[in-house]
Formats: sequence, structure tokens, C-alpha cells
Amino acid sequence: LTKQGMDFISAESFVDGSRSEDSWNESMTMAMSVCHMLVKSNQGAFIGNQVDACMFEASKAELECSDDKAIKITPQNAAKPLVVVKRFEFDHHRMTQSVVVMDTDSGRVFAFVKGSAESIKKLCKEESLPSDFDDLTKNSAKSGIYQISVAMKEVLNANLKDSATIVRDDVESSLVFQGFIDFKNSMREETPHVLKELAAGDVHSIMVTGDSIY
Repeated sequence: LTKQGMDFISAESFVDGSRSEDSWNESMTMAMSVCHMLVKSNQGAFIGNQVDACMFEASKAELECSDDKAIKITPQNAAKPLVVVKRFEFDHHRMTQSVVVMDTDSGRVFAFVKGSAESIKKLCKEESLPSDFDDLTKNSAKSGIYQISVAMKEVLNANLKDSATIVRDDVESSLVFQGFIDFKNSMREETPHVLKELAAGDVHSIMVTGDSIY
């Protein structure tokens, strides 16, 4: 019924629970640039999740994998790259994926976490969430939007700055909500015609999906 992969629609940034004047602010740009598991092949192609690749390409960041396996990511308009300290793969029980990065310009360390609305809501400080969080996510689902929620925090604990001592539970806690990233799985051009042909042939079509039915 639908095309393979996702199309990026937009990013919505929030500050202190309210929509940012900039629909796509600096924190969201950083999140889209670094919060993924992508690597580059020897030919320069991205290897990893299709949604991650779609998000990263929309961010217009640059990714560099050096010979010592260090991953450096330079967000759009950034003077210096962010160095990946630790990555945690998507976990189907947690419904999250996270990364810890260091800003090579300032030396500051940040944790970014993305995942389902329900999981991110539980990990965020309540005051950072919009009061209509549930309504926003439900309305997006009704509109057929595949939505990822994003949160972050600055890392001050020294144990979270060393990849050998980083614990995922510590990374994914006391987060500040940053916003939503929206994607859409577009319908194939031929789908409406095929469904009409089936109906004309008295074939009753039923769609089975794991997506939200809101």
C-alpha cells in the first residue's frame, strides 16, 4: 500500500513546555544530527535505520568516521564537530535510543534521547512537557504522522563523560523535552486504483497494521 521508507515532514521545537518561536531550534538541530546509530560505508553511503538516515539527511549535518573508530558529527552551521562518546541502540522494551556527545568547541557534554511519545514522556521532567502533550501526539497519529519524541540534558556527572562508566539508566533520566520529529509513509501512486479494482470485483479489502489506529 505504501512506499518503502519514510519522508521527513518537519520538526517542532519546545522550550519550557511551549512551542519555540523557531520551529527548528539549535537543540533540535543537534538532536537530529547526533541521535542515531548511523555509520558510513567505505563508499560514503549511510548504513543504519532508514528513519535515522532520513532524519540525519534533513538535518544537513556531516558525519565523519575516522580510522580510530571515533565518530564526529558537525551540525549545520556549527563551527566545530560533536564527538560521540557513547551510543545506545534502540531498545524495544524501553522504546528509546540515545547518545552522549561532547562539544569540541566548549567541552560541554550532552545526552540526547529519542523514542515513542509514551517512553519519552516518562523520562522527562514534568515542567518541560507541554500541558497538551497527549493531545498533540494523538492528533498527529490521527493525521497519519509517524512521530518521534526528543529530549536531552547537559551531562554534569563525570561518570557520564567516560564511555567506560556510562550507564544507560543514568543517561535516560531527568531529561528536558525538546520536541517532535514528524515523518510520513506515503502511499504508492497505484494503490487507490488497485483498491478500486478490488472493490469493483466484489473483493472486501482489510488492512492489517501495527501502526496507531487513532
